[in-house]
This record gives sequence, structure tokens and C-alpha cells, in this order.
Amino acid sequence: MSGKFNGVATLIKNKYPTALYIHCSSHNLNLSISYSCNLPQIRNTMGTIESIYLFFNTPKRQKFFTEQLEMFKKEESMKDDGCHSNKEKLKRLCPTRWVDRHSSVETIYDFLPVIVNSLEEMITWPDKNVATKANQILLTLGTSEFNISLSVEAINHINTILNELMNIRENAEIVFSDLFKNLIKRSNEMDIEIKIPRLAKRQKHRNNFSSENPEDYFRVSIFIPFIDSIIQQLNDRFNNHKEIISGFQVLINSCAKSDLHHLVKYYQEDVESYEKVVSEVDLWHRYLNTKNIKPQNALDALLICNQDFYPNIYNLLHILAVLPVTSCESERSFSSLKRIKTYLRNSTSETRLNGLAVLNIHREVPVTEDEVIEVLASIKRRLDFSL
Repeated sequence: MSGKFNGVATLIKNKYPTALYIHCSSHNLNLSISYSCNLPQIRNTMGTIESIYLFFNTPKRQKFFTEQLEMFKKEESMKDDGCHSNKEKLKRLCPTRWVDRHSSVETIYDFLPVIVNSLEEMITWPDKNVATKANQILLTLGTSEFNISLSVEAINHINTILNELMNIRENAEIVFSDLFKNLIKRSNEMDIEIKIPRLAKRQKHRNNFSSENPEDYFRVSIFIPFIDSIIQQLNDRFNNHKEIISGFQVLINSCAKSDLHHLVKYYQEDVESYEKVVSEVDLWHRYLNTKNIKPQNALDALLICNQDFYPNIYNLLHILAVLPVTSCESERSFSSLKRIKTYLRNSTSETRLNGLAVLNIHREVPVTEDEVIEVLASIKRRLDFSL
């Protein structure tokens, strides 16, 4: 789709030079966080979380884990700062959607003491395979890299805004210090020692930072690279057409007009000169302030914009209203097809399939019995339609 030579975006742009190729914002955010997790320690942590889920995903082990979890929740409910999660079981990592993957990470983070206690009990089970696998996972959970990476993963969902990430990066020492103190407290409760891994004089395939204490080592080796990676991904994926898109903000909010120059230059065939557009923008803002109107989006502004009085503003708002933001809503149709067209409905006609899909996707639209009867009665039949 986005190929530079023969992609759909290139073919459309050759015919319509002012067309903008804008990647789905929801996918961009998902990819930004996913690619930032390619840091070796974070990537290995994800693999360990998947192994934990697969290990407990049997009836016998799941029942034992549930019993341990109930005991843990009773103990935590008596504490003021205890864990008050409503989750009842572990959740598998989603390979594509980061929102679902974050839920898995958060569940593991909350129930890590229960997982450790369960694995310690399973080591003594007579089943050799279960005991061996439990011991392997328990040794992995005891490593400092896993606990540090898990803690970093658990806090990133509240810092998705780029400015907030930049603030965290500038105050990395203070932010990570608070995070490390909480980690030390949790680790002491589970008898896990946070320490610097073995260092070598010549090491090429892993971090080999010289540091005097574990806090400085893991801040430099895991926390800062992870934050830098997220910032870089967000900048790379969301900076395309930034100057042009930011110019549209002037049409809705009274922000800086310097960005308007790039917008007018790009759409010079659809609007008049820059001076006329600036004068029109001033009149447009004065009209909004006089009427005390605050449009929330491009459609709201377009509905109240008079094309005869503000022709340039109207054209720009019309362009802004048709620019795509996300394709997640349209992709819901593909997800619905899995539930609608099953092997029992393999011979469903196209008309019936489309009707079922519309009913399933737009569930908020009410459909009454009278409307259905009216549609059926309007169709010509050999026999009269009657109740």
C-alpha cells in the first residue's frame, strides 16, 4: 500500500499530487510501542510471560493457581496498599494488539508473588516434567533483568504522550529511583535479590555497562534505552506531514499562524493567496469568539462555516474532514465475519451475509418488528405475506 514506486499511495499521488498518505494512527501507536520492545531484555521478558501462561494453561495447574490466588487476595485485602485487582486468571499475550498485550503484562505484574509461590510448590510435585519446567521458569523469574523489565513495561501505558515521555527522559534518574524502590520492596517479599549480572571485559552480544550499584546499571541498560526507543518510534511514525497537519489546527483553535504558511503552500490550487487566507482566518476567529462557538472537530466547524463568506476556510475544512485518522472501525467488519460466516452458514448468500454483517456491526441501531414486516411485505411473493 505505501510503496514508493508501485504502491497504491504512489499511484494515487501521481494522479492527485495533493493527496496525503496517512497511516492509521491507532496502528502507528501500536507499532511504536511494539518496536520499542525489541530491546533484548524487554523481548526476553515477553517470551517469559508467554511461557508462564502456557505452563499454567492446564486444568490441574490452573485450579492450583486459582486456589493460591484466592488466598493471596484475602491477605492483600487486609492491607491498605495491597493488590486489589479484579482479575481471576492469567491472560495470554496478543501477538498484534498492544492493548491486549498490556493487560497480560499488568496481570503478571500484579500476581507475580502468586506465580512464584505456585511454582515453588510445583517443584515438589511427583510429575518430573512439571517440576522441571516449574524450576526453569522460577529461575528466570528470579533474575534481575526480568523484574526490572517487567516493572518498566507495567508503567508505560500512562506515558503514551510524547511530551510526557520527554519529561520522563529528562528526569530519568528521579523516575527510575522511585520505580526501583518499589521493585526492591516487592523483591524482598519474594526473596529475590536484585543484583548486577556478571560482566566481562570483552562482550559484544549484551549490555556490559560498568556501574557501582544495581540501580545505576539497570537505569542505563534498560530504562533509558526503552524510553529513548519509544520517543524515536513516535517521532518517526507521527512526524509525517506534521507541518501540513498542524496548519489545520488554526482553523479550529486560535493557535500560531506560522504553521498556516505550509498548509496554504501545499494546497495553493484549492485556496487563494496566503494574505487572503490569513485575513479570512482572522475574521473566522472573530466570528467564533463573538458567537461563543467552540467547534470540537472539523465536522462541527464545517457545519457552521458559511461558504460564501469564508470560501478558503470552507475548502480547507472540507479537506480536513475527509483526511483519514484510523482504519480500526472499518476493520471491524473483518472481525465480525468470523462470527457470522461459520461452517454452519457456509452457503449464505451475499445479500443475507451483508445484512447479518450490518446488524452485527451497527448494534446500536434499533430494529423493530414492524420495520421487518414492512420490508418483507413490500417484496413481491407468490403467496401473500400475512401473520
